[in-house]
Amino acid sequence: MQKELQFYPKHWNTPSAEIRKQYLDPQNPSSPYFGFIGNQKAVCRVTRVDFDALGKHNHVSSEVNLAFIGKAGCGKTELVRRHNKARLLPMAEFSPRALKNVHDIFLGIEKALLERGVELFDAGNKRYVLPPVDVFIDEVHALNNMIVQGLLKATEYQDRILVTERGCTIDCRNVHWMIATTDRGQLFDAFDTRFMKVNLNMYNKHEIAHIVKSHHPEFDDHVCNLVAKFCSRVPREALAFAREMKLEHNMNPDSWEDVANKVAEDNEIDPFGMTYKRLAILKALGQGPVAEKRLPIVAGVKAEELQKYVLPWLLEATDEQLPYITVTTRGYSITEAGLEELEKRGVSHCGEKAIAA
Repeated sequence: MQKELQFYPKHWNTPSAEIRKQYLDPQNPSSPYFGFIGNQKAVCRVTRVDFDALGKHNHVSSEVNLAFIGKAGCGKTELVRRHNKARLLPMAEFSPRALKNVHDIFLGIEKALLERGVELFDAGNKRYVLPPVDVFIDEVHALNNMIVQGLLKATEYQDRILVTERGCTIDCRNVHWMIATTDRGQLFDAFDTRFMKVNLNMYNKHEIAHIVKSHHPEFDDHVCNLVAKFCSRVPREALAFAREMKLEHNMNPDSWEDVANKVAEDNEIDPFGMTYKRLAILKALGQGPVAEKRLPIVAGVKAEELQKYVLPWLLEATDEQLPYITVTTRGYSITEAGLEELEKRGVSHCGEKAIAA
């Protein structure tokens, strides 16, 4: 306990509820959440945890674990880092591919603590107590079963004990566990009941334009909207597109419309803002449902790329756009919104769309 108290600065007090609310308000320029665009429901759920933690002298938020769920590029990792920043705690981040066993997690946590000048409490006989710390595991669905089993007691509120393969027993009562996955269906059943779900959605065009503007203040609104037209929904793709537009404009200072069209063509994006791979899927589904195993052939990509980057854009809805395709008992099928996209491009189809149950 002595080591834990030494870790916290003396000014870490328990501010009033009103001060905590102001600090966590995304509209407050001093808030860690200021400038986080979109997914405000997810932000609201996370700040509830912050509000409670900031009311404690040590900022512990171990009462609840968080599972961030959303497709690639929807802001999961960024929200995790802002959540950590709000409470000023050390954080250990892990990728499943870098973890061979449970002891690797312990070593990673210890390293993150030491980088912040904090030591865990050694109770002797290979027993340790962790000070308040955030532990984040990305792509948690890729963990091997041995590690999953080792984390069950550590993430269970009534236990909070991590036992490693080397015989170390770690008290995790001060650990705030966070995980991320692209699909709740891929979440291990045991984790599903131990973690509060924070769902993040893809972005609409207005939000994408806002994100582009925040990274490129030199762009006027028209240019930001052009980026959003050709690269909607996924900020990473939009920002990469914006950077390429800037390079092209520097080399060939044509109109921004011509620049956007040139960059879109080079990236195999059609004039309406859809990649050729996604359009190929829509064209195929316009003739009837297609089995999942055939879709990689239709799109000309590997199955992993299809599931992670191509299909989510077509399957996910935003507040301005219904999904273009859906999953039915006959396989993937096109929706009315998908048929409208084909008609917009003058592509013939059979007129068969999925009927929502």
